Amino acid sequence: MFNGLFRRVGAGRAVILLLETGAILVCFAGHVLIADEGSGFSFDTARELARSLAAKDFKPEQNTDLPEVLKSLTYDQYQSIRFRPEQSLWQDDHLRFIAQFFSVATKQPANTAPALARRMNELHTPAQLEALVDEVVFLIRSQIASIFGNLALVIPATWIIDVFWRGVTGNHIVNEHKAGLILETVNPWNGCWFFAMFTGVLLWLSSLFAAWLDNWFVLHQLSAAVSQHRGLQRHFGPTRTRHLAIWLEHNIAGLGGNISLGVMLGIVPSVAVFFGLPLDVRHVTLSTGQVTAAYAALGGEHFWVFSTVWLVVGILGIGLLNILVSFSLALSVAIRARNLRGPDLHQFYHTIVGRFIKSPLSFLLPIGLTATTTVEPPSI
Repeated sequence: MFNGLFRRVGAGRAVILLLETGAILVCFAGHVLIADEGSGFSFDTARELARSLAAKDFKPEQNTDLPEVLKSLTYDQYQSIRFRPEQSLWQDDHLRFIAQFFSVATKQPANTAPALARRMNELHTPAQLEALVDEVVFLIRSQIASIFGNLALVIPATWIIDVFWRGVTGNHIVNEHKAGLILETVNPWNGCWFFAMFTGVLLWLSSLFAAWLDNWFVLHQLSAAVSQHRGLQRHFGPTRTRHLAIWLEHNIAGLGGNISLGVMLGIVPSVAVFFGLPLDVRHVTLSTGQVTAAYAALGGEHFWVFSTVWLVVGILGIGLLNILVSFSLALSVAIRARNLRGPDLHQFYHTIVGRFIKSPLSFLLPIGLTATTTVEPPSI
């Protein structure tokens, strides 16, 4: 091991590193011995202290000296605290290793199942059950909001692309025959809702891949590897390379989820046709973009009120089933992870149904919910 260290950093630098490490260990050992002899504190003392504290009721410490930003720190915000790569030990020494100092913790992927599983681990009181239902409602509402946000972007974007393409080539991006076939794909009577449920499964699988990729990125410390990559530093400079590493750390899950979803949406129908399976995909955003292109190609005179209503119903049904299937699968993962069953599971479902009956609009708008949503971490 020491020969490898000498070859990599040089004999002089290796000796200095070994001396620094030895000095730290000696100081730490001496500190422990002095504390043990001077104060009489030992492992037996810690065990007795833990036993006495465990026999007492828990009383949260009221520390009035804490800054307000720390007093209001939530669990999710605490989980977002991470070491800054640019502050690493030996950061600028161009070695094959660096040191980062941080407390032991876990990083949960930002997806639905871990968020629900975390809440399910704390179902001891009615208030905690209501907090779990709040989390479910918030997740459903946020997904619905994201769908409407996508539609608000894809409709004008598709229209602009069609206008530009017609100005360049003189033709629409789809011809009239293709436009007619597109309209049939969102007809509720032609199986589009079944395909929408199948697409919900693909959405769930993409979220699993995103979570795996996020954990894999952290496990292999790729953020530090990217920030220390000599080739990237040569081309982009140390500062931009560190920014790239931080950006990847925060967005790798989203990139992986979107790319894997795009691959599955493109490949699965072709594979299904090859094997003779009656499967296709219906994603609400893609279907809306296709219908917009069809509308631009056919013109408003080809549409009448009844057919337009059915188009809207078909697209809304596709979006709803995309959400319900993917969310239900994520919910089932959380339930299995926390082994929620019996009366607790029945009470959970009963509370969700009761919330929907009592306040159905809360699944669309922030009405009458407690403040249990995730917020951005503070700057500390």
